[in-house]
Amino acid sequence: MDPADTVTKEEFLDSLFKIWKPEPQVEMLPVEKAEGRILAEDQYAQYDLPVYRASSFDGIAVKSADFASGMPDTSKWKQGIDFVRADTGDDFDDSYDAVIMIEQVDIHHDQGIDIHLRPDQKIIPGFNVRPAGSQLARGTITAYKGFTLNPISISSIIHGGVSEVPVIKRPRVGYIPTGSELIPAGTAPKRGQNINSNASMIEGLIKIFGGVPTIYDIVPDNMQLLSDTLDKAIEENDIVLMSGGSSKGEEDFTTRLFEKHSRLLTHWVKSVPGRPMSIAIDGNKPLINLSGPSVAALNGMLWCVNAVIAKFMGTKPYKFPVEKAVLTEDFKGPGFMEMLRMYVLHRDENGVLHARSADRSLAANGFYISAIGEKEIPAGSTIDVCLLCPASEY
Repeated sequence: MDPADTVTKEEFLDSLFKIWKPEPQVEMLPVEKAEGRILAEDQYAQYDLPVYRASSFDGIAVKSADFASGMPDTSKWKQGIDFVRADTGDDFDDSYDAVIMIEQVDIHHDQGIDIHLRPDQKIIPGFNVRPAGSQLARGTITAYKGFTLNPISISSIIHGGVSEVPVIKRPRVGYIPTGSELIPAGTAPKRGQNINSNASMIEGLIKIFGGVPTIYDIVPDNMQLLSDTLDKAIEENDIVLMSGGSSKGEEDFTTRLFEKHSRLLTHWVKSVPGRPMSIAIDGNKPLINLSGPSVAALNGMLWCVNAVIAKFMGTKPYKFPVEKAVLTEDFKGPGFMEMLRMYVLHRDENGVLHARSADRSLAANGFYISAIGEKEIPAGSTIDVCLLCPASEY
């Protein structure tokens, strides 16, 4: 394959996005089950809180009129008649209109109370009382459209009296692993066999990117079986992924299958590993063929499937956290293509992050993608690496 015959990642995706223009779909969910989902509409408080009024502190509610002429004689005051308890957030009987903090009150068990006010304190109507709507007023926004809901925003929505929320529907993403050499995870490989490790990685990444995965059983290199499984996956999903059979080998059936059963948009991309990718569309459903090797499949998931899932939902692609790291050895890339390189990242005693190449292995906790034209970066240079683990773990 002549490098000139391949397309950039942007051209690859543009060939799909010019004809595939999905409209984000909305579904209703109980707010307690909406964590991690993207809010489709602004949410507003349905009520005033407090509904009427409430105490600002733990204390006693009193009648401000009793204090109009100064400190009253409280030696014979009785709870329930002259005052009532009113702790923080409590409502209280309408005959009382002020609250004195409990730290300023001694309540005697037999009879009477002692009140210790500062000389400048005036007990007036509304003293230490929260008015209606002071905590949350009806119509106040509690969460914004486009938020990815988390425990805090969910609490805010519930506080506003909403029990169901509209969220962006996630795409159903089917994945078909192909190849007669593949065997299920947990099976000891024999000569000529390879373990289907991509399925778990792809399933997890689909979830991270916002999709709902369906992982199909391994399909051997048989055109009829592949065709039947692809038809089933297209019927059951919004986006379909396959891996393996993406090049031009004797048993590389997937690209031929795309050409036969759907509209093949483009094949081969200027990004390695995984250059012999292809993308097609069946009706209004994208079909993406990833290269089989694990790092190649990862590369296609990161830049292609991530963007396609985001397009379905009308959002931006998922972004991994980025941090600067110092290369421990030279980076050498092809130049005419982008290149994914996996790295083992660690911090030194000064907190500086260092990046050691993991070569083509997935035994890494970070990655870097070079730009087209970037052929060599010398050791000691600083690059922007994407973190695969929380920053606190490095």
